[in-house]
Amino acid sequence: MSFLSSHAPIVDHGLDLDRFRDEDASSLAALFRTIYGNEYPSPEVYDPDFLIQANRKGTTCSYICRDGTGRVVAHLALVRSAPFDGAMEVAQGLVHPAYRGTGLLSRLMELVIAEAARSHQCATLFATAVCNHVMSQRSLAGAGFSDSAFEIDYTPSRLFAKERASRGRVATVFAFRSLKPAPELPTYLPQAYAAVITGMFQETGTQRRFLHPRPGLPLPDTSVTEVTDVPTLDVTKITVACAGRDLADRVQQVESRARSNGRAVVQVLLDMSTPTVDAAVESLRAAGFWFGGVLPRYLNADAFLMQKTLSTPNFDEVKADSSAAKDLLQVVQADWFRANVSVMVTAPRDSARPVTRSP
Repeated sequence: MSFLSSHAPIVDHGLDLDRFRDEDASSLAALFRTIYGNEYPSPEVYDPDFLIQANRKGTTCSYICRDGTGRVVAHLALVRSAPFDGAMEVAQGLVHPAYRGTGLLSRLMELVIAEAARSHQCATLFATAVCNHVMSQRSLAGAGFSDSAFEIDYTPSRLFAKERASRGRVATVFAFRSLKPAPELPTYLPQAYAAVITGMFQETGTQRRFLHPRPGLPLPDTSVTEVTDVPTLDVTKITVACAGRDLADRVQQVESRARSNGRAVVQVLLDMSTPTVDAAVESLRAAGFWFGGVLPRYLNADAFLMQKTLSTPNFDEVKADSSAAKDLLQVVQADWFRANVSVMVTAPRDSARPVTRSP
């Protein structure tokens, strides 16, 4: 059943801001192609039938802006993409080049947030903003989102080739906005990053019941993990529900496959409601992974992100806008340096360039 509700369109200077209708599908698919060519990482958005069915089912809630001819010139959606049904992604923000700078995305953001706030199911919103410019970050900040993680080199440069907007892989910043507070949500703190994590939550005014894992906690023999390969982004993800003594071997095997398959990034998401998170972090640090940040309530529990780029990360083009984002990026870069003392820099940024660690 859809979580959406209907409302009358907003008409402003010949532009209609409205819920998606079936007849908008072809024009919306054309807008994706105008901006991304054929490189959008979810190719189904080019299929009008998919857009219609996703909106009918409620897995996507699209808001669009039509010009005077009925053409879709802007779009923003609520998407069910997280493991936790109560976490909704604000995604697929598109504005036709001829309408940029007109505030359309901010208007659509107001509609999307209002829709989410009316839903009893939605506890938190999240979004990722590309970091080759700051416009998306400013739009999210203006809508009350707080930055909590950086996904370095998450997006391949080919997505931006049509507009020549990046020379290398592009980072994203993860931002969230809580709709239903969860002050009693248990969150175990990995010792190596406890101060950073608690500081981030305090900065955003997000309350949690912080717990410290017991030293020497015995681990189960077998980890509980799920691996997701995303070839359209050249990324492999590992979600760890519970770390076991075999975690290092499991991660090494996944990383080896990722390298063989030409992936550029391996991400690990750790469930912070389990006391094994500290042991998992130490295992990952020993394997060359570094700090990404926190994805609040992404798993219903908070998720701690650690990451490894399989080539030299493109820090040069990362643009952080807010003071919180700048501070967070400094932590990310410092922890990358801890994990990677010497780096080979002979290959182009977007190709596989191995990172070697000093003994």
